[in-house]
Amino acid sequence: MARRCCALQADFTCTDEGPRLIGVVDIQSPVGDVESRDVYGNRLDDVRKVQVLLNKVGPGEGGPTAPGSSGVLKVDGLCGPLTRRAVVVFQRKQFPEKPPDGIVDPNQRTLYRLNQIATPELDNGLVAKATAGLATVKAYLSLAIVKASAVLMEWRLDNPLFKLSQQEALLNENFHLDRSTDRVRDLGTILDVYQRMLTVVGHIPRGPNQKTAFGFIAASPLNRSGVIPFAFAYGGGWRLLQGYSGKDSDFLDPVRKDLIYVTQHLMNAHEGAFIYAIVHELAHYVGGRSGDIDAIADRAYFHRQLDMYKRLSAYEATTNADSYAQYVWQVNRGAHFRP
Repeated sequence: MARRCCALQADFTCTDEGPRLIGVVDIQSPVGDVESRDVYGNRLDDVRKVQVLLNKVGPGEGGPTAPGSSGVLKVDGLCGPLTRRAVVVFQRKQFPEKPPDGIVDPNQRTLYRLNQIATPELDNGLVAKATAGLATVKAYLSLAIVKASAVLMEWRLDNPLFKLSQQEALLNENFHLDRSTDRVRDLGTILDVYQRMLTVVGHIPRGPNQKTAFGFIAASPLNRSGVIPFAFAYGGGWRLLQGYSGKDSDFLDPVRKDLIYVTQHLMNAHEGAFIYAIVHELAHYVGGRSGDIDAIADRAYFHRQLDMYKRLSAYEATTNADSYAQYVWQVNRGAHFRP
């Protein structure tokens, strides 16, 4: 997928120690009319969580006191007809384009909308966390540019007394420049991408009427394949005019194409995971437009498609978002990033 990253799914974690923002309500199994589809669910603890969230929703947003619903729910962990009716009324109000199924699934749209309505401060915290992470991203990108630039100088000088074997090995591992027909050209392209990423996080305007800052939107859009990504960005989104609000048919919820999105999946992520996600999305964001030869896509992920990652050609690797994130991580942390 060239336009956005959906790589960071529910197994996305990191071993870094750091502060965590807690508050998103998660459930382990479906809640609601699960018997109708023969799926195990309705665990007491999960049902209680959903009942608490539903009771925080006002009637205007489809809460249990809305017309047609069942009234304030007793938080007893029992998913009876009143709780099920409340789920249906909520879904019908919130997602009018889709018939309600009466089920609150883990990591899906109904649960995330309940979280957004019940605790709106989570979105503010998420944006704050993302914005605070930009300082670290800027430092990480700066060091990566310094290291890669030194290798480029070495290759141009072609001096046997000036060798940066370790840094050259990192570039070859992630961008496969040892397979390139012109490694100097390709490394120059990589450095240009990193410089654009640094420009974006540094809030530097690209030109007249262009975006003057890098913005996060806290959202939990569900795409038509049923996936809520951790984060995503449109290829070449930075090149779009400020305020561009083009919609994408792949998403059921309206999204903008000129901003990077981070979702509540990342609220409880360790700081290192958050930084990695931002760098990955930046690669999409500053690359070419979708379908262009310089569009930076999701061709392979180191942490879950290693064999494919290793087989990428030099061109494929230099247009692969995870290659950019992995190299930055290795330069700064001295190890591979692995969830």
